[in-house]
Amino acid sequence: MSLISRFRLLLSGLLLAMLVSGCALLEMTGWAIYKVEVRVIDPAGRAVAAARLTTTGGMETHTADDGRAVLKYQTRGLHVVTISAPGWRTEQTKILVPQERRDVIDIVLQPRQQSGSETGGP
Repeated sequence: MSLISRFRLLLSGLLLAMLVSGCALLEMTGWAIYKVEVRVIDPAGRAVAAARLTTTGGMETHTADDGRAVLKYQTRGLHVVTISAPGWRTEQTKILVPQERRDVIDIVLQPRQQSGSETGGP
């Protein structure tokens, strides 16, 4: 093996070690960001736009017209998110961070009962 090949191998090993330790350092210092994509829908699968999502850490965001939103977390573990929207029952769900798969998590809101009968949503 030539000197240049050995140098490249050493350099790539060092870069990999720096990347792995850098990710661990980011998580330990609280700078790591884990993103979880959710979609808020009604029981028929239609998007619920402008739903408010609030995490136990205090982050707040709203769903877009397609019902999607991205939640950002700085720590691993089980987190609770509260979802509310006018005309819909407030729901809470638990989200495991980080997600093993990068699938979108569907959260189904139920219509709020009005005058003892179910409505079809707003």
